[in-house]
Amino acid sequence: MPSVIKSNNYPELEGIAMATEMIALFGNQIHIFSQKQQSYADPDDCFENFRLAGKLSKQSPECALYGMVLKHAVAWERAYLLLANEEKLYPPEFYLDKLGDILVYADFWRCMAHARLDQKAYEPDELPKVKRADQALSAASRYKSITEWMGQEWGISRDFWPTVKAQYAELSDAFDQCRYHIFQDKPDISNSRQLVIEAERCQQSSAILYAAMILAWNANNGQGSAYR
Repeated sequence: MPSVIKSNNYPELEGIAMATEMIALFGNQIHIFSQKQQSYADPDDCFENFRLAGKLSKQSPECALYGMVLKHAVAWERAYLLLANEEKLYPPEFYLDKLGDILVYADFWRCMAHARLDQKAYEPDELPKVKRADQALSAASRYKSITEWMGQEWGISRDFWPTVKAQYAELSDAFDQCRYHIFQDKPDISNSRQLVIEAERCQQSSAILYAAMILAWNANNGQGSAYR
């Protein structure tokens, strides 16, 4: 059941604590991602499922991926509204499922855009193959850069609500920009470059939001993270 946040018990969000939660989140997501990929993805083509979904729906793999991530975005939107309107905070597992999946799917968008740029392959059905292991290494590198930024550049402690509201707006805008750049008639250099930027914004904001929710849950309930 949701718990009600006490208005006088919001945590301050400090960079090192946020980064610690992110490291745990990223490690968990890489583990889950690896397990799922071994079950249903070609080792030589980590985009295989999105490529097939695009073929069946007669759209690009990027657009097919949008449909898959949309359900998680809707669930997160409803969770945020509950938090903002009724001050109801859910256990860590809930946010791990929603924000964690958004983070992983955004990484697929980022890697798809990089693959198109590297190979200059801009026809919707020409998305180059990327090995599963290479994508995992790329994701790990990206997660490392986010945690380093959070730990080193976050600076002074910040209040929970201003941070959550700002990152909610950031994630919403980045997700909308991803949608704009993938639903073009044809991928091109400009759209692919911008998709990299917006997908990285999605990743960073979803990670910050998740860490904030865990720290808030700890401050109010002392339950700890979803995977500890």
